[in-house]
Amino acid sequence: MILILWDSLRIDCTEPLKGIFKDETWSSYKTIEGFTAPVIASTMTGKTPEELGLPRTTDAFWQGIDPSKIEDTLFDHFDSHISIGRLIGPGSEICPLPPSRQGKFKILPPIKWNAVSNWDIDIFQYVARKWSCVTDDWWDLIYWHSFVTHGPWSIYDSMGAAESPEVVNCDRLMQRLANSDPKALMNWYMKGVKYAAATLRSLDAICGGKETIICFADHGEALGEEIQGQKVTGHFAGMHKHDILGTVPIWINKREKIPEDINNLNMKDWIVKMYEKYDKGQKKVAKGVISGL
Repeated sequence: MILILWDSLRIDCTEPLKGIFKDETWSSYKTIEGFTAPVIASTMTGKTPEELGLPRTTDAFWQGIDPSKIEDTLFDHFDSHISIGRLIGPGSEICPLPPSRQGKFKILPPIKWNAVSNWDIDIFQYVARKWSCVTDDWWDLIYWHSFVTHGPWSIYDSMGAAESPEVVNCDRLMQRLANSDPKALMNWYMKGVKYAAATLRSLDAICGGKETIICFADHGEALGEEIQGQKVTGHFAGMHKHDILGTVPIWINKREKIPEDINNLNMKDWIVKMYEKYDKGQKKVAKGVISGL
């Protein structure tokens, strides 16, 4: 199974992503927040930010989670656990956070996930393993956090503003375009979406329909929407209250019924259910092959 989080993917900009898989099912849901940290924590644990002790502000990035609050994560359903590379923080030699940001990202280390990541720009970063009922050494779950739809596009946040001033300049450019040329801003964003579409086509070709692929987003990306009397860009705490920016897509490359009440708190259970369903299906195929030998 491949689980892909498309960071900052807007619900109204998904047209290039549709129809890539021969059999696919699409749905949407209201995200729990307008920025990544609490959304990821809730999706992986099935608990609200309040239950996890996370503030609903950008302070959630610096806030650790009490290990006693984490009893069952998505990855506890697998034989080995993984973590989210961009938030591993200090103490991890495999996560090259810039010096200005080291010592701040503490959200995930207290969680009982093993930090297994080779951290690079948009590669299959996080892998969980489980002994398969079909073959030995089966890679059961690949969790991929893609930043190609995360703004500023083509400037990845493995670089902070102190190391790469163009990050700040791009943020300013986004704000200027929102006021002067919103169409250009949208076209800039859509380059990231089209990049995501090309990546999915390649992934579909590689997998040949044999893998279960589930895609979802954490929040949208403001591209000049007027909120509280101001045209805003990017993403921030409270943005999820905006209809377009707070509604995010979810889809699977199978003809499956995505629960109507799907959300960040029950997604973990649905993903586990899909894994179990298709793993059992592979087991039946394997038995048929063996019996025919």
